[in-house]
Amino acid sequence: MHGYSPGLPFPDYHQSMLVLEVIDGVDQGQVFPLPMGEPQLIGRSSESLPLSDQSVSRRHAELTPDGDRWWLRDLQSANGTWVNGRRVDGRVELRQGDEVTCGETTLRLNWADRLISGPSAAAAQAPEVPPLGTVALSDRSSEAPETLEAAQQRLRMLETLSSLAVSTSSSTELMEHAIELLVKEFSPKTAVMLMTSKGDSSLDCVTRRGGVRSWNQAVADRVQKTARPLLTVDVMADLRFADREDVEELGTGSVMGAPLQIAGQVFGVILLEDQDQTHAWDESDIRLLSAVSKQVSLAIVNANVAADQLRQTRLASMGETVATISHAVKNIMQGLRGGAGALELALSRGDLDLANEAWPILARNLDRIHDLTFNMLAWSRSGALELEMIQVGPIVQEAIDLLETQCRHRKVKVILEGEGDLPPVPVDSSALHQAIMNLLTNAIEAVPSKTGLIKVTLSTDEHCQWLSCSVADNGEGVDPSRKSEIFQPFTSTKGQRGTGLGLAVTRKIALDHGGTLELDSASGPGATFLLRLPMARDGDPGDTDTPRAASSPRTEQEFDD
Repeated sequence: MHGYSPGLPFPDYHQSMLVLEVIDGVDQGQVFPLPMGEPQLIGRSSESLPLSDQSVSRRHAELTPDGDRWWLRDLQSANGTWVNGRRVDGRVELRQGDEVTCGETTLRLNWADRLISGPSAAAAQAPEVPPLGTVALSDRSSEAPETLEAAQQRLRMLETLSSLAVSTSSSTELMEHAIELLVKEFSPKTAVMLMTSKGDSSLDCVTRRGGVRSWNQAVADRVQKTARPLLTVDVMADLRFADREDVEELGTGSVMGAPLQIAGQVFGVILLEDQDQTHAWDESDIRLLSAVSKQVSLAIVNANVAADQLRQTRLASMGETVATISHAVKNIMQGLRGGAGALELALSRGDLDLANEAWPILARNLDRIHDLTFNMLAWSRSGALELEMIQVGPIVQEAIDLLETQCRHRKVKVILEGEGDLPPVPVDSSALHQAIMNLLTNAIEAVPSKTGLIKVTLSTDEHCQWLSCSVADNGEGVDPSRKSEIFQPFTSTKGQRGTGLGLAVTRKIALDHGGTLELDSASGPGATFLLRLPMARDGDPGDTDTPRAASSPRTEQEFDD
């Protein structure tokens, strides 16, 4: 019976049929089925398993079935027969996943639905473990049932990894957590996670625990090459690594390795080593490590995808920000050029009336560039607030005084109520000043000239826990359809006159203080913005209760020409 060759239609093997697949050598990709009850000859002159490798003897080895078991015997071949790196002396039982080496050809015993080169090539590969009869897995029976407690512990470990996969967006943090879990579960002397770099297949250490020596590169290379988990219970005695000098130098005892891969592409390896002890782990351990490596692989890929998406989102947001700011600066510069041109013309003519008309244009655009600059600084600021226990009333009064010229120019009236006898509040004075300036400027630009009215009210709640600053105007109000947008950065209802940062920055300042900024839509015509700040914060000086505010006098300020 002849084998299957890549490129030809894949034979319709029964899914439960065992096959020998050539995974290394000149016949790589050939697949030879093993019909039950029929002995098979391996060699260059064999009709059932013919190999063209000249280092394979004509009659190299024999496979003999015994029920559902297969036995391998070397036929005194010139170069010997090897199973998982151990030379065959006498008769050896084969198990699914074992690798048989004849000359320079390596074949793997597998089920037909788990082939590397067949239609199920992407299927998970069984761990590469030493077979019974060659190198013992451990002193304990491999058939011994796992205790319920141990099974629950391993299930919890996999559940923890699953949780990490959805809760951690940093691949570095994820790998650190994973290596800690592996150390806790398997107690290796050394645990290493190796990763390839972009465009480079070499493995570099990204995280490790324990050990001062280098890791077992020979095992890592084999895991990377075969894309298959591997357990060796005694590296020094494993002839698969006999030609690697670094194995003898390290003197490692037991090693487990599992690939990190996605879509058949290996991008890393997990290695667990016990330099002092052989037979440290058994087949159940390598199968658990295999399951862990799959979880970690998916989690790393997901984290990297999320990081890429976040990076793209940030770049897009940065581009939008630059475009918006550039547009705002362009409009301001046009206003400055217009005002400067008119002022230059007035000075050349000695026309004071024309100069008086040109100067407000310049002043207004200077104010706009000032506000834009400070709002941008406030929006990007990430440092801690400098909190002080201060009176809010004087800060509000100072903001009103600074805007007196604009109010006089537009004949706008500003009324301040309730600023007297208010208790001090823990605030950053410069940040709060900017927030009040933004709210007042927003109101001044919203109200009509000559009839515009702005009412600022300071008050505390019944329990004296919150201070409120309400800024109400008699403008046109906010379109209900845009109420959800007005606090978003770079969203303006003023057309080219606005930058869309004032309310966004003010809300950020409020949130940084532990407060809120809301649009009170039930306060009547116009727009009313309510800024609320906590009157106490953890770590504030003084432990006594704050006295309730007394009734405050009403002051009125009207700016006329």
